[in-house]
Amino acid sequence: RVIAGLRPFVADEMAIVGPITQYSNLHVACGQGTTGFKTAMGVAVLTAKHLTGDGLSKCSYDTELLSPKGRVTYAPLYMALCSVVDGFMGRT
Repeated sequence: RVIAGLRPFVADEMAIVGPITQYSNLHVACGQGTTGFKTAMGVAVLTAKHLTGDGLSKCSYDTELLSPKGRVTYAPLYMALCSVVDGFMGRT
């Protein structure tokens, strides 16, 4: 049996793009659902702006609308990822 085409949706149907504030080196770009192919370039540009710190204020929309801050309340996979990052960074 093959399963393909799974789409990572977010409850509010808006992508999550930006830094995870608990970690200085962790950024996410996910949750585009069925619009992933259409929005990939925009998400890539926004991710690059976050990573370089260049030009977020020049965006023609409020980039905080896509921020992960306050939008992820319970996510077992997110918590597992944080645990892996903690282990990799030597934090306990």
